Amino acid sequence: MGAQPRMFLTAGLVAFAACSAHGGMIDLSGGWRASWDPSLDPYVDVFDVAVVVAQGVEVQVIQKSAEFVQPPPSPGFPFPTIPITFTQTRADAVRYIAIDDEIITNSTGIPWTDFHMVLLDGDDAHFDPVRTAGSGGGGPNGFSIEPFQSGSFTPNCKAFEVWEGVIPPGGHWYPGDGATDGQLWMELVTGNGDDKPFTTFILKETPTPSPGTWALLGAAALGVTRRKR
Repeated sequence: MGAQPRMFLTAGLVAFAACSAHGGMIDLSGGWRASWDPSLDPYVDVFDVAVVVAQGVEVQVIQKSAEFVQPPPSPGFPFPTIPITFTQTRADAVRYIAIDDEIITNSTGIPWTDFHMVLLDGDDAHFDPVRTAGSGGGGPNGFSIEPFQSGSFTPNCKAFEVWEGVIPPGGHWYPGDGATDGQLWMELVTGNGDDKPFTTFILKETPTPSPGTWALLGAAALGVTRRKR
């Protein structure tokens, strides 16, 4: 399912319609709030598409963008992540959130060869492989990941990982982009605010550099160390 309205791309930039986030947070119509550290505000945006009925359930459909600008702090260390916190704000919040389109920009100066999306904090949030597969996109998971060729969910459905592709420095990646490219679904256990508190979880995204890049970074770091001696 490709929900409207969609994101419009102009010269590689994202022009969001109304209901996009400002100031590091957005209240979503389905009873959730998406928020992130204010320092990330220039690099993150979330757009509330709508709450719709799809595959027999109510789902909060969102679109989002993220620009990664920091390289790994040193060889062998991961890229700094971009975490987005989702907080339940109403007792009648919907139990599904689906990412309809995403725009991810590589401004780190380093090519990526795989990418990781992880759900953190408790056991109240999981990726939904079945509804992702049924969302209308192609293989291997029902959510478009081109130019990556492979992708899978971890057995506990807490992570979605893609690999066998390259996002070059300055490149953009559009997972789920297009009306027939599917959605990435998350299933949530909501609280009633009484005997069960409202739910909070974190969606953390992290790219991984190519193996050759690790070698170059290691050689550069070694050279700096030798020059300091």
